[in-house]
Amino acid sequence: NREYTLSPRTAREYEIYRKGAYNDIKDMYIGDINSKIVQLWINNCSLKNSPKTVKNKYAYLTSVLSFYRPELKLNCTLPKKKQTEYHVVTNEEMSIILKATEGTELGLAIRLATFTPARRSEICALTSEDVKDNKITINKAMVKDKNNCWVIKSPKSYAGYRTIEMPYDIICQLKENPINLNPDGLYKSFKKLLKNLNLPDMR
Repeated sequence: NREYTLSPRTAREYEIYRKGAYNDIKDMYIGDINSKIVQLWINNCSLKNSPKTVKNKYAYLTSVLSFYRPELKLNCTLPKKKQTEYHVVTNEEMSIILKATEGTELGLAIRLATFTPARRSEICALTSEDVKDNKITINKAMVKDKNNCWVIKSPKSYAGYRTIEMPYDIICQLKENPINLNPDGLYKSFKKLLKNLNLPDMR
């Protein structure tokens, strides 16, 4: 019902969840579902999934239940989010990475990620049309749709639109050779680079 009001990525996630996330309860009458049953489902789901994934699957479940049983009030406890520690890149490590990727497509993506508050999905969606003078406008992202195909989508909110001033060499590179990697390809290339340079894992 809401496919065309959701982002392609969210619609894809919901389609995946619909096919396999609710096996414990999918054959039940919707009128028999209550907080106890949903809590048991949460407990089982938590054994195989991260707290964030459980939260997303629960959000989809409650959205469906509220549509067909608006009077149902669930009282359930979700798993607590785990604190993740990330490696903080040192100046020395950053210098090694920048030197090793100078003049490459991956190098341009890394420089954009370094100098702009942009996600990899936004970096991969940039084109030469997003460059004007010495500024880059971020106004879209590359994500997978429910058919597992890469598509371009608009930001979820007006805050997603932003224009950023960039160094001259990055502006020239992006004008001449836009990034042709998708987010998965960019991620794999970056991980391979870190391994080849014998550097610790980092985002």
